[in-house]
Amino acid sequence: MLTNPLRKYFLLLCLSAFSCAAHSPAQAWELGAGGGFVSHGDTRTIPAVQSWFQTGFGLLVGATNSGEKNSSFSQQTMIAHASYAKSFSKSKSVQASVGLGALLSRTRIVNFEFIGQPATRISRSGGVATGLRWTPSLSKSLRFRLSWDGLFVPPGWSVLFWTFGHSQSLTAGLGWDF
Repeated sequence: MLTNPLRKYFLLLCLSAFSCAAHSPAQAWELGAGGGFVSHGDTRTIPAVQSWFQTGFGLLVGATNSGEKNSSFSQQTMIAHASYAKSFSKSKSVQASVGLGALLSRTRIVNFEFIGQPATRISRSGGVATGLRWTPSLSKSLRFRLSWDGLFVPPGWSVLFWTFGHSQSLTAGLGWDF
């Protein structure tokens, strides 16, 4: 479960999307969720859950949540993004997106050896979010979604214990058009 500071940023991103979407023409919007895997620039592949909201004019807001726990640390990570998505096929089922994203992480060290440092730390980073997704229609209002999303972060921007410059996720889910 994400901590309150992480939820605050995602809710702010969602509220921004809803306020922009309120001025859009009446077109299909999509709301969905799914599961998959996330990689943080190294050999670790972690299970993840993804949720998204897309307006009829192309604004896409989403978040991928993952976490891991072992004997020495626990970590919760959220990759949130606000992007512009564009369809590239006649059926409108293939989309690419680009926008801004944020990587929010909460790390708690169990076997803490560094005196004077906090045992829990929240890290925030910003970067460029990209995505490629295939969303075929299953029925009038239900869509399948296979998504490959990436976040490119300048290394060293407030990232605790990581030396990566990108995160990526591969997820599948169902979306509902309304």
